[in-house]
Parts: sequence; structure tokens; C-alpha cells
Amino acid sequence: MPIHTHINSELHCVERIVEGEFNFNKFFSSFHEIDTVPGFVKGMDALWDLRQADLSQMSVDTVDKISHYIANNTDKRGVDYRIALVVSTDLAYGLARMFRTMSDQIPVNINIFRSMDDACDWLKATQQ
Repeated sequence: MPIHTHINSELHCVERIVEGEFNFNKFFSSFHEIDTVPGFVKGMDALWDLRQADLSQMSVDTVDKISHYIANNTDKRGVDYRIALVVSTDLAYGLARMFRTMSDQIPVNINIFRSMDDACDWLKATQQ
């Protein structure tokens, strides 16, 4: 299943809803499609809804690969933005924490949430 991407104008962020299996190829495709999304601005905050994602095939290497890919392509996505990750399972929470740790070389602020309301509140409260 695809990653649905749109601009959340209330939060002024890129919102992505992941359904089904999530892997590096799906991440890669969504990363490179971002500049075709109407209203996208480089450095815009991101809200990733992973509650319906199947992360059972994700490995430490895949998480590391995603982190390094973002770090090596800041010219496309920007820096100094925030990423809210919304998860619903312990596996997803653990992988999200791993991603946050592996991404410490990227100048972004990553936070992990179990509820969409909490993620939205964080993005609203810390809007730049």
C-alpha cells in the first residue's frame, strides 16, 4: 500500500499516512516525491502517521539506511524542522526511538507519540 502525502495547512507540515508494509523503497519514493506536493516548502515540519504501517520487516540496518539517506540529502528536504512520529505498537515505538537515536547527526527535532492529538499539540506548540 502507498504512503499518502499531503500538506496539513493547520499545522503547516507535510503529513504522511503509511498503510501496509513500510520499507526503504517506499521511504525513498516518498522522499523524492515531496517536491511535487502542492504547497511543500523546504524545511517544512513533518507528521508521519505510522499507526497502520506494517513494520515487521524493518531491520536495524533499514532504519540506519533511512537515517543516513536523510542526512546525506538535506539539500532536498532542508534542515531545522521537526518530525512527529505517531505509532501504535511497541515494535513501532522501538524502531522510532532507534531512528531518533541514529538521526542525531541531522539538524532536525524528532519526537515520538502514541496519539495523533499529542503529536499535533506538539507541532502546534512549537511552531516556528
